[in-house]
Amino acid sequence: MESQGQKSDLSYPGKSDGEILDQSDPGKSDREHLDPLVAVKSNRGILEFQEEKINHERIDNGHLDTGISNHVKLNHSMSDPGKLGLEHTNGVDFQYTTMNSEFPVETEVDGLENGIAQKEEINCEACKKQSKMKVATKYCWQCSQYICDHCETMHGYFAALETHLLVNIEELRATRAPEADGAPVLPIEYCPKHPAKLIDMYCRNHDVVACSLCFLPHYKLCGDIHYVPDIAQETVDMVGVEKTQTDVRATTRNIDDVIAMCQTVISDLDSSKQVAMETIRDFRLYLKKVIDKIEQKTIHDVEARHKDLVNQVEAEITKALTLKVSAEERSLQLQIADGNKSRLLVSQTFGKHVVLDYESLIKQIKQTTAKTKIFYRNDSTITSFLNSLPGLGFIRDQKPKFAVVKSCEKYDVKLDGDENCIIWGSCIDGNGNIVLADNANNSLKLMDKMNYNIIAKCPLPASPRSLYRVNETEVAASLSNRTICFVQSDEELTIKRFVEVDHNCFGLALADGEMYISDGSQRVLVYTLDGKHVRTIERDQHDDVIFSESRDITTSDDGNRIHVADSRKGVVTLNKEGRLLWRYKGSEVKGAYGVCTDGSGNLLVTGILSHNVVMIGKNGEKGGEVVKPSDDVTSPVSVCFDRQNERVLVTRNGNYIYAFEFE
Repeated sequence: MESQGQKSDLSYPGKSDGEILDQSDPGKSDREHLDPLVAVKSNRGILEFQEEKINHERIDNGHLDTGISNHVKLNHSMSDPGKLGLEHTNGVDFQYTTMNSEFPVETEVDGLENGIAQKEEINCEACKKQSKMKVATKYCWQCSQYICDHCETMHGYFAALETHLLVNIEELRATRAPEADGAPVLPIEYCPKHPAKLIDMYCRNHDVVACSLCFLPHYKLCGDIHYVPDIAQETVDMVGVEKTQTDVRATTRNIDDVIAMCQTVISDLDSSKQVAMETIRDFRLYLKKVIDKIEQKTIHDVEARHKDLVNQVEAEITKALTLKVSAEERSLQLQIADGNKSRLLVSQTFGKHVVLDYESLIKQIKQTTAKTKIFYRNDSTITSFLNSLPGLGFIRDQKPKFAVVKSCEKYDVKLDGDENCIIWGSCIDGNGNIVLADNANNSLKLMDKMNYNIIAKCPLPASPRSLYRVNETEVAASLSNRTICFVQSDEELTIKRFVEVDHNCFGLALADGEMYISDGSQRVLVYTLDGKHVRTIERDQHDDVIFSESRDITTSDDGNRIHVADSRKGVVTLNKEGRLLWRYKGSEVKGAYGVCTDGSGNLLVTGILSHNVVMIGKNGEKGGEVVKPSDDVTSPVSVCFDRQNERVLVTRNGNYIYAFEFE
């Protein structure tokens, strides 16, 4: 056997440590046997080794250390146990025949691996790059390298390396040993940026956990960096873990609320977009042929702005969903009671960060969703400047504000043959035109939305009081003869039918096919559109009288609430079934009479005794004065909001209506 298959002297001591084979002439020296190809016997498939310029002077820790060159693969999955196949990676195949086909191949590589486990020596990685083999004695956390004593000395020569944390390898092994109770001390979570690295470093200054590669550029100057297994025992507090878990769970629930809020915002954006688009189309019909040249650009502007706003909100939803997944994972990790405090420290720290990320996210979402709707306003001067304008109007994101009056225009509504007018009610019809209830002249009047000129008049059998839009082509008016009059409103006003009731009719509103009629006193009565009585609203859930002098009525923008102006009790808000939700009686509004919505959930209320118009939030919040007594509109009766032109229209006893624009 020796004469035919001489083994290299470079194998590890003991047969189990592996064997270097060369199938060239057995008469050659060991040096010649190892050049140019070297392989280790194995039955485990293909192992990579090196070819050419090989330094075989030393084999350490069970490895054959070489100067790197082309790769060679050793194939042991051959049918002939007497041959070893060497597959060159550049496509050239080699085949060597063993001189002793009876040698137990599997014991050779097993011995090589066992040698590593038994000796457990680690080479200096810095020296290895210089083709030097020295036993490592230290580990640098920042460099993530094993280094020898010589390199440790060199480490201290450079100012940038002075703060690096060096650990004795034996101490490192000791920290990696299991705890006495059998629970593992090593972290089990891998770094998301460096998947091959465990999250095993903790900075107490920043309360951050990460892998050593993450710590190197960001925390190398920190003075309170620790290896997680070393610090976990004294840092992990189960009470704190439970609190973090509770916070993470709460964050998960809050994220659901945020997502729902964002989806509501998107729905509002869609609705406001639809309003803007309808306004654009209506304006185009008015301007006819001239408008064709610029219509498409304006539509594009609205679409682009809508898309941009929706994308912003959807981006926040995506962030929220991602954060929710993280929160759920953290919550699950914090529930596991396996005694692994290292894992708990990592999970707890990440849990805290999830909560902080949520707080940051909600601030960003509030900024994003502050722009909740798209508003489009027609330019009243567009007729004369149409050919030179880039668009049909103005697009903005924010809700209309009524802080400062920009202008107030008066428009005459008295026609030939009229007595002095008393306009008790007003509303906007489906075409955007304004319908007025002239109580003194027993008529309805139609005002053009563009120029605010009276274009139609409809005589009535009694004095009209309140108006409400039924649909796109019809309005309803309450009359002093205890009837409700339904009128078609197009370019003309045409009476369609009457509904009689057995009480006085003041305020009027419609919701879900039902009419809500105030009697001017302590009741609001509900009817079908055919006049069938459904119910009467007069007492709240505590059996207290709700109203005192019920006047005008309107519905919320979503149709789910009924708002009633009461001259003595302010503004009363009910749900559709008549349950009292809230009541507003601020000192700034006296003698509440007319009421409408602004399209953004707010209410505009006239104070017939305080000579003003005030704004109230959708949940009864004080909004301040929109029209002040100094604006010289004495005893305002009705109010409506022209959304197309963004004007507040106020009526009173007299021949004029007042149109307020705001900055």
